[in-house]
Amino acid sequence: MPPNHRSRIRLLLLELLILLARKAGTRLRHRGSEAVCEYVDHLIGQYFREEFKLETVAHKTGIDKSRLCRLYRAGSGKTVMEALRLRRLREAAELLAHTDRTVSEICFGCGFNDLSYFYRAFTSEFAMNPGEFRRRRNKANCAGSAEFPVRGL
Repeated sequence: MPPNHRSRIRLLLLELLILLARKAGTRLRHRGSEAVCEYVDHLIGQYFREEFKLETVAHKTGIDKSRLCRLYRAGSGKTVMEALRLRRLREAAELLAHTDRTVSEICFGCGFNDLSYFYRAFTSEFAMNPGEFRRRRNKANCAGSAEFPVRGL
C-alpha cells in the first residue's frame, strides 16, 4: 500500500475518532488531545499557504475554539497559531535555500500577508534575516558542507 494511502487512512480514522467523541458527548482525554493535535497538524500542513482561521479548524474538528486551543496546547506545547507560523517559516527557509524566488514571493507564497512581520518572525526564529539565511545557505552548499544548522528546523 503506498505511503500516501496509509496517511489518508490514518487521517480518516482520526476524523472518525473526533466525530465519535463529539457524538458521544464525551470529553476527549489524553488520546483525544493527541488525535486533535495530529489532525490540526495535518490541516496546517495542507492549508498553511492560505488564510488560516481558528474558527474554521474548530468547525472541522467539531470542537469549540477555546477547547480546541487548550487541547492543542496541552498536546503539543504550543498554540495552533505558533505551529502555523513555524510551518510557514520552515517552508520559507526551504524555499530560500533551494530556489531563486524573491523574499517577497516566498513570504506571500508561504501564507504571510505582511512582509515586515515575515522579516521579524524569520529573524526571531533563525537569528538572521531571510537574505542572510539564503547567503549563508548558498555558501554552505557551495563549500559542500553539511546542512546549515538553524534553530527552527
